[in-house]
Amino acid sequence: MLKKILIPICLVVLVLSGCAKSKLISKGPELLTHKFSEGKIIEYQIDQTIANTMVIQGTTQDQTINMSFIISNEIEKVYADSVLINVLIKKADGSVNAYGQVQNIPTIAELRGKSAKISLHSNGEFKILESSEGIEDESSDFPLEPFIESTFGFLPDKKVKTGETWNKESTSDAYTSKSEYTLLGYKIGKDGINIVIIEEKSETSIDKNVKENMMDIHTVLSGKTEAIINCSLIDGFIISSKSHAAMEGTSYITGTPAGDLSIPTYLNIDAKIKRIK
Repeated sequence: MLKKILIPICLVVLVLSGCAKSKLISKGPELLTHKFSEGKIIEYQIDQTIANTMVIQGTTQDQTINMSFIISNEIEKVYADSVLINVLIKKADGSVNAYGQVQNIPTIAELRGKSAKISLHSNGEFKILESSEGIEDESSDFPLEPFIESTFGFLPDKKVKTGETWNKESTSDAYTSKSEYTLLGYKIGKDGINIVIIEEKSETSIDKNVKENMMDIHTVLSGKTEAIINCSLIDGFIISSKSHAAMEGTSYITGTPAGDLSIPTYLNIDAKIKRIK
């Protein structure tokens, strides 16, 4: 049940990233955009920690979920206003720590080797052309659409200068996320790459119904995320990121042996992403 509640939130905040300590440089208006080339492979390592507190019939229960993924994105074809990308889950591991015991989450490990082909347009919109069973479904451990939105959909569609903002909105059947991005400035990385520093502040709401083990689960959650994204000025791809999200709400469960339950739920989600290729 916990997995069904958490996964959409984790992937909504997946894209967000780590703060620069070096001095930032201001610049004039820049058009920040992804620069794709056929045959190029971009790989990301994604690590998430989810601290979950649920109050069940007056008893507080704490759980911590750790998940780690390596996602490969191969650029198959570049067109004038779109690109074909092959997405492959190369690594998928997950564990849950509850009541002092740590257990692996086998459904996450089963995602290894699953893939999808997407068509991504220059305006950030995309279409899933084909996918392995389980990753296109929002109730899965790795829903595909939030990953694509968070990885390739955060850049502005206009020139921006230091201090300027732009907005993005992601909506599906289960969740809505509204984000405001601010261009904080630029810095030079250790390898000489010009890095763009972007701040994100977002509000996310979840309204989801699932059925599991003959129980109907209706989850309503909302909260805020604060994050920094470090991306390359050269090609627009994320270099590293770090975020924190705080969510709270209620899970309404019917069909349990104890009758109908209303469970207050509190989440703290920390996510990191690092480009490794």
